[in-house]
Amino acid sequence: MPPKDTQRDKGSEEEEVLQAVVLADSFNTRFKPLTLNTPRCLLPICNVPMLLWTFESLALAGVEQIFVFCNAHSDQVKEAIQTSRFSQPSSGVHIVPIVSPRAMSVGDAMRELDEKQLISSDFILVAGDVVSNLQIDEVVKEHKERRKKNKDAIMTMVVKRSGAFHRTRPVGDASVFVLDPTTSECVHYESILAEPAKRSIMLPREVMEKHHEVEVRNDLIDCSIDVCSVDVPVLFSENFDYQDLRRDFVHGVLTSDLLGKSIYCHVVEQGYAARVRDTKSYAAVSKDIISRWTFPLVPGDNLPGGDEYEYRRGNRYISKDNVMLSRTCTIGNDTIIGPQARIHDNVRIENSVIGPRCSIGPGTIIRDSFIWDDAYVDAGCTIEGSIIGQAVHIGTGSTIKKGCLIAEGTKLGPKAVIGEFKRISREKPPADEEEEEGEEEIAEGVVNGMAHAKRGHFSRMPLALELGEQAEAYVWPDTVGADVGADGRSSSAARDADSEDEETEAWGNLKHLRLGMYQADISLSWTEYGFDPYFSDTDSSDDEEESSLASPASGVLLTPSGDSIPDFSLAPRSSANFRSECVSSLERALAEGHTVDDAAIELKTLRMASNVTMTEVRDVVIEFVVGLVKGEPGSAAQKNNISPVVERWAGLITNLMASERVEMLLLLQVRFKTCARLPNYLAAFKFFLYAFYNEDIVEASSIRAWLKDPRSREAMGKASQANMEACWKQGAHTLAVIEADEEDSEEEDEEDDSE
Repeated sequence: MPPKDTQRDKGSEEEEVLQAVVLADSFNTRFKPLTLNTPRCLLPICNVPMLLWTFESLALAGVEQIFVFCNAHSDQVKEAIQTSRFSQPSSGVHIVPIVSPRAMSVGDAMRELDEKQLISSDFILVAGDVVSNLQIDEVVKEHKERRKKNKDAIMTMVVKRSGAFHRTRPVGDASVFVLDPTTSECVHYESILAEPAKRSIMLPREVMEKHHEVEVRNDLIDCSIDVCSVDVPVLFSENFDYQDLRRDFVHGVLTSDLLGKSIYCHVVEQGYAARVRDTKSYAAVSKDIISRWTFPLVPGDNLPGGDEYEYRRGNRYISKDNVMLSRTCTIGNDTIIGPQARIHDNVRIENSVIGPRCSIGPGTIIRDSFIWDDAYVDAGCTIEGSIIGQAVHIGTGSTIKKGCLIAEGTKLGPKAVIGEFKRISREKPPADEEEEEGEEEIAEGVVNGMAHAKRGHFSRMPLALELGEQAEAYVWPDTVGADVGADGRSSSAARDADSEDEETEAWGNLKHLRLGMYQADISLSWTEYGFDPYFSDTDSSDDEEESSLASPASGVLLTPSGDSIPDFSLAPRSSANFRSECVSSLERALAEGHTVDDAAIELKTLRMASNVTMTEVRDVVIEFVVGLVKGEPGSAAQKNNISPVVERWAGLITNLMASERVEMLLLLQVRFKTCARLPNYLAAFKFFLYAFYNEDIVEASSIRAWLKDPRSREAMGKASQANMEACWKQGAHTLAVIEADEEDSEEEDEEDDSE
């Protein structure tokens, strides 16, 4: 069926208004209970509602008209649009909210879009929680040029190249794209969940018959930005079983023999784009904004919300709107302090975002956390890696461990202890979420909607959890449809529609998407794949078994689905051969004066050809750089040679490490652990560490996180526990020196400001 009303007059193309459709609903419950009273698109990220980040991204790309489809809390969405700068005629953007109470999925929204006939030409389809600085209009032009030659090219998906463990890569919700390298046509798409691990994909025989060469890309992040033709909503209307955009629509179009449509990918090489898919990516995108990867959309320059911030060294942003900072408080790197916040004596905040009008009591420690508007934290509290919702009150001396979500208006009593990955709300969880044995007992302690913690009840929980006296809170079950099922539906829907096995699969996958869940915490560990980059004895590399072809949580093997297709599975080279080739490449780069970018490209090419983990590449580079330092161990000559060597290769190390700073320090430590033959040799570790800090390869927060990591004090096999301990102590001393230097610098800045 041809698209409706697609005829255009000649020359109208120049007059076409660039349109975008924003899906304000996420159609999952990954942020519950934070989204009980607020739509996810209006949750703050770096103190600005997510939806405004999306609007700014589209305005930056020259979009003139935006249709916003909203379902849940639509009144709040409309109010946010009306009170934003985009409601002003001078904004250059016309935003039309569309309330769609029937839309329960992306497919429903697209069918309603087709029904309303709002789109007149190619348009941008984007989620309402995307942060981007890409020139999407260039992708639109590319799409339109392709459409002139091929009317069946109905969609261009924007994807970004990244490492397997980049912090914005959704380990629990990744994808494999099979592309034609000459045309960028996507010939096959496969959704890859973390658990159960998928070791192979099946390519239809027709793909290989039609395309003599294909690239299997497992290194791409789906940016959730698509350029669509007017055919796309029509196809959704014609196929009511299309619900999810990727798993249903893209997969359905590519596997259909009848539609005859094609979909392409635009691989982003420069710029930034990421979607806040879950609480883990929420933290990752926040970190990227603070680290200024999203420039020009950054605090201190062009923040979408309009608030003004003072930018200080170490990516610290202090609002210019009546902030009170005690002289004895410590504001660490990568931190935002919002308007009218009150930070009292001896407070320590690092790698965190403090929202507007928050009050942080004396002696409180906040790390890797997000405190939203109007929250009140009493004295002596500790908050690690959690999200504290709007107007939450945390009692004196409370401890909140990593991964917790504390919903709006919740009150915790004094000395509350909230265990890891707990979800606390002032509202009682829905009836279908109170199914596990023991939850009813917790509810017994509730009087008039307020939870009064009873030690007897909580002592039977797997992790000790106390809400404190006179708390106003409910503990939500741990396995609540906390998220979506394996097929993208909410877990309650999955329960209604399918078996217990599907629920188990969903929960196993969802743990990869939680705030505070690091790779080391996940059962899919390196050792399951025959390679332990931190504790293996590198001296016995000759005896190493070949690593598995599949990399943790994301790797796949290719399996042709036709008997006549030759076996093209990628046989991995041995680790020893790969390391030898990497060293040769680095030696050439050193001898011929290659740029670090060229060296990085060559190493990544070798990695793809050898199908080894990125960690092994990093280990080779660290070993090579350490080996370049000349001089007698412990001598002044050796010390003096470290800085120029690190300076020369800092760009390469930073390029390869991406956000994995702790892992990089572990690799450096392991290199000294296994190579140190003389006591004096170990003394060089602290000089390397300080040189890495001076060259901005690591920050104080990275060193602090490494010191806290239990792997930094462990040893296995032939490794020397004494050497590990020596490196750890040197690191602790180096961190103390760095922090003292930073405090002196802060005092000098304050004195300069006062003058």
